[in-house]
Amino acid sequence: MKVEKFSRKKNLTELVIGFILMGNCFFLTRRNMEFGNSPNTLRRVMAPYAVKFEVENYEAKISPEQMAEFKEKYPLDPNSGEWKRAIEIWSTKGVEGEGIKDTHWLTLPADAAQGQLQKIIDFAQKHKGKYSDIVVIGMGGSSRPGDVIRGVLGTKEGFAQIHVMENLDEEDVSAILSKINLAKTLFISISKSGGTAETMALTKIAYDKIKEAGLDPAKHFIAITDTSRKQSKLMQFLSDNNVSQDNIFEHPELVGGRYTIFSVIGMLPAALAGQDVEQILSYARKAMYSEAKYILGKFMYDMETSGKIYMRIILPEELKSIGHWIEQLVAESQGKVDLSGKNRGIIPILERDFDSSIYTRETFAIRFRIGSSDKNDGFVKQVIDKRVPVWEFTVENKEEALGILYALEFATGMSGLMMKINPFGQPQVEIAKRNTDAMKAEILRSVSAGQTTQQAYNKKLGSFRQPDIDGGYRIGIAEGIWFYFGDFMRLEGENFKGFLKDNGIEDFKSLSAAKLYAWILRYSFSQRGKTYGAILPYAAEIPSRSEVWRTSRGILRQIGMQDLLGIGPLYEHSYRQYFMAGPDKGFFIFIVPTAPGNLKIPGEEIPDFTTGMQSALQALGTQKALTDAGRLSVRIEVDGKFDDKIEALKRFFAKVEAALGR
Repeated sequence: MKVEKFSRKKNLTELVIGFILMGNCFFLTRRNMEFGNSPNTLRRVMAPYAVKFEVENYEAKISPEQMAEFKEKYPLDPNSGEWKRAIEIWSTKGVEGEGIKDTHWLTLPADAAQGQLQKIIDFAQKHKGKYSDIVVIGMGGSSRPGDVIRGVLGTKEGFAQIHVMENLDEEDVSAILSKINLAKTLFISISKSGGTAETMALTKIAYDKIKEAGLDPAKHFIAITDTSRKQSKLMQFLSDNNVSQDNIFEHPELVGGRYTIFSVIGMLPAALAGQDVEQILSYARKAMYSEAKYILGKFMYDMETSGKIYMRIILPEELKSIGHWIEQLVAESQGKVDLSGKNRGIIPILERDFDSSIYTRETFAIRFRIGSSDKNDGFVKQVIDKRVPVWEFTVENKEEALGILYALEFATGMSGLMMKINPFGQPQVEIAKRNTDAMKAEILRSVSAGQTTQQAYNKKLGSFRQPDIDGGYRIGIAEGIWFYFGDFMRLEGENFKGFLKDNGIEDFKSLSAAKLYAWILRYSFSQRGKTYGAILPYAAEIPSRSEVWRTSRGILRQIGMQDLLGIGPLYEHSYRQYFMAGPDKGFFIFIVPTAPGNLKIPGEEIPDFTTGMQSALQALGTQKALTDAGRLSVRIEVDGKFDDKIEALKRFFAKVEAALGR
């Protein structure tokens, strides 16, 4: 049913709330928080604070007493209430407690992006017309905000076009570099630690291109990083290239990557693209001072505790790029182990195929709409008619849609604390990174002993295959494409063989790759309770590949699984935390191009080491981490040029569809 709808009303209640909010502003000021130097600062802080939303199939009303309790427990002050209590609890938990103090995103819309707003605006005005393109180089929380600004707002006339370089896929990097005029391009390297592998690789590639063009890197690179880490790779790079301190922006203090959109990380690209960052922040304050964020937090908590862990995200085309941001925010924040040792959290899934059959008792939806209706209305009605809870945000424009993301940040953190988890760390992400680093160290030792990098790389790939070739766990799909299921068999081999025998199949070696894949899916769903599948290609999401991914997702829905697409290595900085520590209901399908490619990473310790090698090793490292954690996966390896294999992959997935009986 349709329930409470919040909107601006000139009445006594609003006046009372207004006085309360004025008090909050003075309270924050007394805490020595920077609100910027503009004489209009207080006016900006007191932006409209109503947020329009509707909820179907859920009772969203909260009593005044409950609302008062939520405001006391989850105030806008990061140093009090449950935010402070969480620090006291989780700070003693070692790596599980990392990031727990990173709650100062709570005040970013009201403190002028931690006092950097004026610097952001001045920098953009000073360089207006100087650059035709800006390239954001980052990963996860460092790149998502710029991508949201690019996809939702775009560029005003006379300002720079935004590009986001975050994938190691050679095709993607080459496509971006072919679009830009290097002489009029500004690269923004973003990394809090200053050592993110993908960010540094792409920064070095861009640097080489600038040098090859005879340009001065100091005039084409700026950065956002933690400047206190003087020995970080990024800080050393900036120093070596004489990048001015004026061109280095401080990463927001005590703010985790996925909560940075209203900081310099989101607002600097927006300003350089000519967008009104003060207006964006005013809409964020609208959400910041709204009671809607508390209701959304309780809604998310109620969904998770009732077993509705799949949050499907329904967006109009104009807001599509928000989806990836939400994926990272929620999945990396909530795939955690709670204080009692239980795997908890919501996993967000961007709605791509609009198939209402997959909306089950384990799902709910978050829907954004610009104006009173859009082309998704009919589909949403189908979902509502199935009694699925649907939270609908209605906004007047794109800037307001961005501002409402604050409410999602708040609700994600609030509901996480209600679940007794730490929503501000990502401990499991580091495990796969260590696996990849260990493999690279082995390759370096082999190269030091006299092997070529190509030989050492091939040897490392072989170490993941050879024992299972003998066991028959690697089957050809087509020329240069292999279906590898050794990780799955290591965990479920005897049980799976018994399952096949119960279904009249004496030897799995008698099955084709497509039929075997279909039986593994059936087993994982019916016997092991895997209710979502993740298609994980380490190849950028471009139109020529979209049909393959669409078919592969359809197969998951056909078997009864939720369908998730995570592009590698991007998803490693978003979904990977949930895959490792969220509820053990996932089945993971890695699609890994193994060709090294020709794009070498300058300055890499391993000579002639390429982005293709880095990407493949990351895939193997992540799969190993999942297997070590007891989580089920298979792998499709693609030798040679990936795009030459697209048609063969299409045929494979079509055969899987047929094997499942569609």
